[in-house]
Amino acid sequence: MIPILDSINLLPGEIGRFFTDFVAFFQAQPVPIQVLLGAMIVLSFILAGLIIYGVLWCVYQVIKGVILGAVVVAMLVGFGIGAIFMGIFAPRTVAPAWNCTSSAIRHVTWAFYPSKHGKRAIPASSSMMAASQVIVVQQHPAPEIVIQMNEPAPVAAETGSTQDYFCTSCGTKFSTKMRHILAERDVCFCEACGQTFTGQGGNPVPA
Repeated sequence: MIPILDSINLLPGEIGRFFTDFVAFFQAQPVPIQVLLGAMIVLSFILAGLIIYGVLWCVYQVIKGVILGAVVVAMLVGFGIGAIFMGIFAPRTVAPAWNCTSSAIRHVTWAFYPSKHGKRAIPASSSMMAASQVIVVQQHPAPEIVIQMNEPAPVAAETGSTQDYFCTSCGTKFSTKMRHILAERDVCFCEACGQTFTGQGGNPVPA
């Protein structure tokens, strides 16, 4: 044990001596050689980092696969033991139990190895059921809100002994014919724009 400890204690000094010698060798080289050596050193560090990353990733995948395999084997062994008793006492429950076990295995597998898009895949049966269930939403048109505004009564103007009326839409003066029709039928139309008027208390009111 003592020689090993001595070697460990001497290791920092050896590393320092090697680094000092390398710096002296590097500075003694011409500039093009220094540039080439520097590029090789950088590429060496990048390659070493990639190698370390690849090794760690492989180790991680192996450990994950071993854990997943152990979990799946445990589930299958548990189902096998339970299936023996279910086959003896309740044979009809074997198929539902296997469906539950296979579903649990799929969920565990999805947890360890999700899909490319980071979402769990939907089993075919579930997707077919979801596709067959279509919700139809019937859209009813919104009720129309009609706001009825009472138009102002025709403008009346007294000229001498007669009272004149004017159309509220176009401003045309009521003719004698319009006044007679309004008096006889209680309804008339503007000769210019066709606005309808009804007689209320002897006065024309827009309909």
